[in-house]
Amino acid sequence: MAGQMRVTPAQVRAAAPTFTAAGEAVGSALAALTGALPASAGMCGDDEAGQRFRASYEPRVRELTKAMQGLAKGLDSLGPGLVATAGNIEHADGSSVMHSTGR
Repeated sequence: MAGQMRVTPAQVRAAAPTFTAAGEAVGSALAALTGALPASAGMCGDDEAGQRFRASYEPRVRELTKAMQGLAKGLDSLGPGLVATAGNIEHADGSSVMHSTGR
């Protein structure tokens, strides 16, 4: 059917490790980046042009670092969230059925 998507709980659960791995990869890339950046300290020089460049460069590095941290955390949290969603889907039918008390 057009405009619809059907997935099974197993498919949702199987996708979880992909997001966790992506979060770890972004975290590793960020660690490599932040580990390498100090070696380039002073690259701009102390002249006026270098100072202007540094003034615009350093805030962007902080923004990028913060964005990558958020991306890594978000991707990493999707894995457990998908596992929980799969469990919720599996248990939704049973939870929505009214049970007889036998009276």
